[in-house]
Amino acid sequence: LADEGNEDEDEEEEEAAESSDDESTKSAADGVGSAALYEIEEQMGSRTPCIFVLATGADPTNLLLDHADGRGFANTLHLISLGQGQGGPAATMIANAHKTGNWVLLQNCHLAKSWMPSLEKIVQEFDEIKATIHNDFRLFLTSFPADYFPVSVLQQSVKMTNEPPKGVR
Repeated sequence: LADEGNEDEDEEEEEAAESSDDESTKSAADGVGSAALYEIEEQMGSRTPCIFVLATGADPTNLLLDHADGRGFANTLHLISLGQGQGGPAATMIANAHKTGNWVLLQNCHLAKSWMPSLEKIVQEFDEIKATIHNDFRLFLTSFPADYFPVSVLQQSVKMTNEPPKGVR
């Protein structure tokens, strides 16, 4: 995702390095990643999730928030961090969003091992309920690589990696 020859990106990286600690968690490739998200969003359609495969130190949340804002979906992007007890609310969020055209980001899927079969079923049902899925609906997922992540969800999804900030290993 990085384009090392881009002078504007170099300036953005210098500005990011000078800003707050929160900003330091953004990827050095975010400028390029944002452009890539437009292409990925088009590849996704309403029935194809996008999985951000996480690397240590990389968090695509701000990248996606910025992209949603630029596309006019900032108020319709709903985030939930998966973990104990969050599977039910996540399923409800997806069910509502696919009817209304909202976007959903399920963060940290790797923390919801027991809910992965439910996620698999939800994604598999997208083809069965395609007539009721709003064209603007998008499902984004973040996860570290995990052997229990449903293969069928991986196969049906657009995958994206996000580079960690410089200096993070």
